[in-house]
Amino acid sequence: MMRALLLSLLALLPVTGRAAALDLFVAPREMVLDGTFHGAGLTVFATAGGPGDLVLVLESPAAPALLTQRKKKGVFWITGRRLRLEDAPGYFAVATSLPFAALTPELKERMGFLPLRREAQLAEAQNRAFTVAFLRLKQRERLYAWREMAIGKRPHHAFHAEFHLPSSVPAGRYRLRGFFLKDGVLAATGETGYTVRQGQIGFALSVLVAEYPLLTGFLSIAVMLMTGLAGALLLPRR
Repeated sequence: MMRALLLSLLALLPVTGRAAALDLFVAPREMVLDGTFHGAGLTVFATAGGPGDLVLVLESPAAPALLTQRKKKGVFWITGRRLRLEDAPGYFAVATSLPFAALTPELKERMGFLPLRREAQLAEAQNRAFTVAFLRLKQRERLYAWREMAIGKRPHHAFHAEFHLPSSVPAGRYRLRGFFLKDGVLAATGETGYTVRQGQIGFALSVLVAEYPLLTGFLSIAVMLMTGLAGALLLPRR
């Protein structure tokens, strides 16, 4: 219902004599992470000033990530080299209305196709191996995604796309950037925000874990012991 209404409104926008421009709309405007959240979709609509193609980049705020290499020696696994990534977003997704092959390396760099902008340029082969492994892990967790030909074109130079946010997405103010291309040349850009907010219980737990990690660990162990003891006392013995 909401999607049909927005498409109808977009179709009524004037397009005659309009200069190259890009407007972005998202629905819903906010998402709440609570006990019932198991992943959801984010719908994006866009209007441009003429025929062309669109690239969308959606990313969450950056957060440091520590990558640790594990090496096997005999029957044991030991901790090896470590690399700290300072500007890795917790969620990152790219969608396009055209094939990736139609985008030049310069355009991809300007649009920020790689979420690890600084670390991906490091010369050391070991660092590149770390970042490649990190990107693969994020893709398996469905937190990073690159999808070509995933944006649909609508009448009156409008576009429509869907992003999937899994249950493990981080909270924060997300950034949605759009790049409108005419004949393969960047003609206009647009940007809007999107909020993923934690519910009250989730926020309280995240603060507790961050501020008192040792206490949280002891409480978790105590809860497990009490659950086991209650089960032993309540369940009938055979």
